[in-house]
Amino acid sequence: MADDREQREQIAWQLRANQLLTDLLREQNTGGLRPVLRWTIQSAGCLLFGEPPMVGDNAGKAAAVRAWADRLGLQVRETPMSHGDVRVTAHGIHERVKVAVCTTLRGDEEETAHGA
Repeated sequence: MADDREQREQIAWQLRANQLLTDLLREQNTGGLRPVLRWTIQSAGCLLFGEPPMVGDNAGKAAAVRAWADRLGLQVRETPMSHGDVRVTAHGIHERVKVAVCTTLRGDEEETAHGA
């Protein structure tokens, strides 16, 4: 019955991730005003993933990742990508749940904003 055990483990992971997300959203709603993220619980339940909306400027998206990383006790890392883009990532384990908060900062934002 390994399949049953694996399913139960996945359900337990999903429940833990769901509980953490519920707690974070309740806290947010009662005054912990951090930027709103789009949250996803990975199908296996072993990852809670947050990402700022694609709209907004680079500074706002980076600030959102940093605010949530600070709340969750995660370190932020910036990784240069192609075309001047930068991936801003914070990941780790919080309350027995793997959590990642990420965004991509567009290298061409400044040029786009100035009509170039």
